Amino acid sequence: MVALYVLLGFVLLLVIDYFVIRGEKKYHPAFQKKYEVIENVVFDNISVTVPADSYVSKGHTWGELQGNGLIKIGVDEFILKSIGQFIVTGIVKSGTVVKKGDAIIDAKLGDKNFSFRSPVDGTVNFVNDDLIGKAISDPYGEDWGVMVSPINFEKNAASLKANEKVVEWMKNEFIRLKNYLVENSLQPQLAGDTMLDGGKMIEGAVAHLNKESIKKFEDEFLTI
Repeated sequence: MVALYVLLGFVLLLVIDYFVIRGEKKYHPAFQKKYEVIENVVFDNISVTVPADSYVSKGHTWGELQGNGLIKIGVDEFILKSIGQFIVTGIVKSGTVVKKGDAIIDAKLGDKNFSFRSPVDGTVNFVNDDLIGKAISDPYGEDWGVMVSPINFEKNAASLKANEKVVEWMKNEFIRLKNYLVENSLQPQLAGDTMLDGGKMIEGAVAHLNKESIKKFEDEFLTI
């Protein structure tokens, strides 16, 4: 009986702690969803995480299948490391029917604009309006973009990356980004003095590109 009272007391304290922290707009670790990371993808001095339960598109948007059949979609961490602190300026409206490759999240970096695209076909059911006007910092958590009711998901999934394929593909994307920066930046040192012998890439290097190169970056890395 004493053990039962102790257990009930512990649960009560945990619940009280939860509501106190929620009141302070924080999240208690005991109630926070954890993402299993399949690997830290490291290239030079930059590391990104890849959730094991997500699909990733070649346009660097991820999709995670929810228990209710919806797909939660957001921007992957590669983009945060590459571009830096961009601001979300708009999100597609709830109820919109989107096709794979349609723009769903608009963003800007200073006076440079670009968009992120849906990895699947479907109807937008929910939109994270809190993201508008915000710089994404928690891409796989609270900074998701939309939830979509998918159409022909199996067909779409065939062209998406998952599990160990994400890791290998992401490593190749870092190499491709370094090449791109060397070819298109007035400051090639942002990608390292050399590309194959350990030169270090600077986080947010894409932010230093001009408008024309940012547009080309969008075509090269953000289209599906």
